[in-house]
Amino acid sequence: MTRPTITIADKHGWSRAAIQVAFTIFVLTETWLVPIEGYLVDRFGPRPVVLVGGVLCGIGWVLNSVASSLPVLYIAAAVGGIGAGAVYGTCVGNALKWFPDRRGLAAGMTAAGFGAGSALTIIPISAMIHSHGYEMAFLYFGIGQGLIVFLLGWVPTRPPAHAKASDTRNVQQSRRDYAPSEVLRSPVF
Repeated sequence: MTRPTITIADKHGWSRAAIQVAFTIFVLTETWLVPIEGYLVDRFGPRPVVLVGGVLCGIGWVLNSVASSLPVLYIAAAVGGIGAGAVYGTCVGNALKWFPDRRGLAAGMTAAGFGAGSALTIIPISAMIHSHGYEMAFLYFGIGQGLIVFLLGWVPTRPPAHAKASDTRNVQQSRRDYAPSEVLRSPVF
């Protein structure tokens, strides 16, 4: 049995422009804080940054599910954006470190993985919104996304010494040239 879909705008009387501010906040915190998150990766390694990022992503979505005021919606967007930026920035940066001679491919494959994950959730999220409302979609997908990222966050490690560029002044950036098939078969990928 399908219940009528009530949008967040209809439920709270918020304008679309006010709701879109949340997306702007998400994008700004996701992107502009990556240099700080990169510093944290250099200091503590990729694992703790991704773990915290996964928790923040989940918290952001869960906060969205209960947001009854625009300030809460905006805080949720900031928290989720910080988490998403921590995860994305760490994964791209770590891929570049693991494959210094195939940086374009490594960054591209990482970005493709993030995009594919987003694309695969469009239909299930839409179906859940139509059957259970946007609140439950935010709640369940937030918990699910947070748990998945947290569990996978235990995988990233710093690259071994052989993956580091021997001389960054030269075009060739490592002693070993990884083939694309080797990148795909590597455990870190």
